[in-house]
Amino acid sequence: MLSSLAAYGDDNVRMEEKTVTVNDKALTVEVARTIEEQRKGLMFRTELAADRGMVFVFTPVRPVAMWMKNTLIDLDAAFLDEKGCIFRIASMKAKTLDLHRSKLPAAYVVETNGGWFDFHNVKPGDCFAGIKELRPRR
Repeated sequence: MLSSLAAYGDDNVRMEEKTVTVNDKALTVEVARTIEEQRKGLMFRTELAADRGMVFVFTPVRPVAMWMKNTLIDLDAAFLDEKGCIFRIASMKAKTLDLHRSKLPAAYVVETNGGWFDFHNVKPGDCFAGIKELRPRR
């Protein structure tokens, strides 16, 4: 498991990075745990490198909704349960205000470039390895 810090955006917010895998495909994600990190998400990015993304960690687990306000690139969002298994994937268009709801309680949302999940044949029922370690210890 790789771990580092990354600085993005004009405000130099530093976010933890982790590498997780799904179906043997590695994805390096910035970890959004705080409300501030989650509100900003991937806003204002003009690009996202291949095999990169962001994971939102929700404590407590709850139904959530994602949107694309001020997000300049198309993204996919995978909604995951506490085991790290995908139960829904939403394709989200840049600069829209549509709400993409989890419909069920979500422990995590993984955002990637639009089409990433299809390209790598990742579907609901598939589980991420290494993602459960991102939850706070109880």
